Amino acid sequence: MPDTSLRSSAPAPVNQVLNAFPVPNGPEVLVPCDPATDPTCPSSGQKQDGFAEFIGSWSNPSSINSTSVRIDHVVNDRLRLFFRFSDTGSSAASRAGSSNTISEYTARTYTTGVTTLFTPRLSNEFRLNYSSNESTARTILDSFGGAIPVDLKKLSGVGVGADVFFQLGYDAAPGFDLPQSAGAQRQWNLVDTVSRSVGRHQFKFGADYRRLTPFAVPFTPFVGYIYFSESGVKANTPLTFVASIGPAYPLYENFSAFAQDEWRVSQRLSLSIGLRWEVNPAPGVTQGLKPYTTQGSSPDTWMLAPQGTPLWQTTWYNFAPRLGVAYILHNTPGRETVVRGAGGVFYDTGQQTGSFGFEGPGFTQISAFHFDLPFPSHPAVPAIVNPPMPPFTGSVFNFSPHLQLPYALQWNASIEQALGKSQALSVSYVGSHAARLLQESKFSSIPNNPNGIQSAIFFGNGLTSDYDTLQIQFRRRLSRGLTTLASYGWSHCIDYGSLNLDYGYQRGNCDFDVRHNFSGAFSYDVPNLGHSAFSRVVLHHWGLDNRITARTGFPVTLQGNVLLQSDGKEYYGGLNLVPGQPVYLYGAKCASVLQGLGDLQPGQGCPGGRAINPKAFAPLGSGVGDAPRNFTRGFGAWQMNLAVRREFPIYENLKLQFRAEAFNIFNHPNFGSIRAKCGGTPGTAGCADPLFGQATATLANSLGTLSPLYQMGGSRSMQFALKFIF
Repeated sequence: MPDTSLRSSAPAPVNQVLNAFPVPNGPEVLVPCDPATDPTCPSSGQKQDGFAEFIGSWSNPSSINSTSVRIDHVVNDRLRLFFRFSDTGSSAASRAGSSNTISEYTARTYTTGVTTLFTPRLSNEFRLNYSSNESTARTILDSFGGAIPVDLKKLSGVGVGADVFFQLGYDAAPGFDLPQSAGAQRQWNLVDTVSRSVGRHQFKFGADYRRLTPFAVPFTPFVGYIYFSESGVKANTPLTFVASIGPAYPLYENFSAFAQDEWRVSQRLSLSIGLRWEVNPAPGVTQGLKPYTTQGSSPDTWMLAPQGTPLWQTTWYNFAPRLGVAYILHNTPGRETVVRGAGGVFYDTGQQTGSFGFEGPGFTQISAFHFDLPFPSHPAVPAIVNPPMPPFTGSVFNFSPHLQLPYALQWNASIEQALGKSQALSVSYVGSHAARLLQESKFSSIPNNPNGIQSAIFFGNGLTSDYDTLQIQFRRRLSRGLTTLASYGWSHCIDYGSLNLDYGYQRGNCDFDVRHNFSGAFSYDVPNLGHSAFSRVVLHHWGLDNRITARTGFPVTLQGNVLLQSDGKEYYGGLNLVPGQPVYLYGAKCASVLQGLGDLQPGQGCPGGRAINPKAFAPLGSGVGDAPRNFTRGFGAWQMNLAVRREFPIYENLKLQFRAEAFNIFNHPNFGSIRAKCGGTPGTAGCADPLFGQATATLANSLGTLSPLYQMGGSRSMQFALKFIF
């Protein structure tokens, strides 16, 4: 947070904004410096930069309320109807210093279905669903940690629907972002399936149509103030700009038709044969402008395509065959052996990437960037002009006109062995190869384009990924009061970039490459002890439910400097390894090294007792670093949940059940996000970012702090439940 010195030396009204940050209660933040070149640098090689630590605790309250209703009606033996409705409202708060964001969500679904039996061998299932998801979010500044709230929008002279972004964009880089947003997603989904039984064949034919119409109320204008140094704060010389954001009304449509044959070839052999046809056009609109793309064969010849030009041409030949085989090797009761194998083709829609088009020309207009306007001054709000006129101030989103949708070839093989009447062990291999993956290339500077396109983001095909896993599962059906399930998986995933953004494409571990994953669960009905009246009251009808999950860590994508190629393409250059330096630091050595660098204060330890070594890497000014992509790892995680239940019989099939449930019962700390940005001087060993390599959040916070019912990684929590069973 801004320290006392920076607050007192900043001019008005910048000091009002600095006072809106929590008041520091910890030591000054020290940054590396060179006494030989910096006259303000002391002999220790570390100096203050206007920031000090703030340590505080708070709660992020959340709530969820869910209601559902289902009605089933049997018209006659051949016709059945159902209707299901659900309404789920939730809210959650999340805090970053004195900035508090309150988000509210409402999800409603309406589903109806008709099952018709025309003959004993011919039937039809029809499903129609309408879903809506509405969300609002607002961010306010409050007095947390001694902060003095300030109305940034009023200071900047913009309305309540605007968003003001204020950041001290150097070193610790605290800031405020105060949007108020609202949006909704509406979906229609129609599925119809006809089933026909002929001898040993069970045929199915059907169609699936999906129509999504999201929209958002944009916060506009967006006013940005970014300071790049302590001296810039004191002189009030921020980078200032304004962006106008227009409304968008996207339309996404997906259609597929399928045919399937479940063929019982013999008593031992079964086949499942299917073919799916998928049509996924580029995004359209329900009203207003369609997104723009470009024409031209290279960055120097790109020009904005006419309004209405589809982002890419629809592909009409995406056929996805699939085959499954099951064979019973042994059918002795209690010793059955079954082998299975399957393979198929699966297509992606590509439409999520198409959504970027609604952020380009015609939807966003950015002013010129200024260093000569002191806060709270800002450029005039630019008008969005249609058709857009060059030069275009923001990025133009460019899609290959013959873009092909990505697809994956997936296959698996397994063997399952029965171990008695209630237990089974299965061993499986699952593999996948994805091709034509979408590749994003960011051109931050196109100096030779005569058509006003100064920066662009191009989407095309070209990347691949591979995934292989060995899976072992043991399961036990309810027998003598005990049900168990245990699974272990070893897997490896390799790709050229799990995110299509800013990274030089290197083949390496996927972002989600978790090598080892274990989960186990059991449910046990404790035997009733004793037959006396006291025993029946105290010792009967108890049960235990348990679940444990454990996994190794996710890869960490280390970030070097943003580099430019000669054609204007922008990418992260990665890092070079420094010989003789360990990649990881542990325990006391971790604390000693980071304290020596000024990344930790005296007496502080490394979060989780481990960090990636800042001295092990060096940023570079050109090319791609020799540190392999995603070779460093974050923290593993494990958690055990336990429930104790007791049932109280009331009358015949009516009983009352009490449950006490504990999530993360051992309160084991699980760490999440690792700071991956190195910083520093190209060619000089060492990362300058003071948080580099350290865990910056718990796993629950990194994943988005949901209820522990649905997500692991938080502190121990307990809940109690009482329900009637009849």
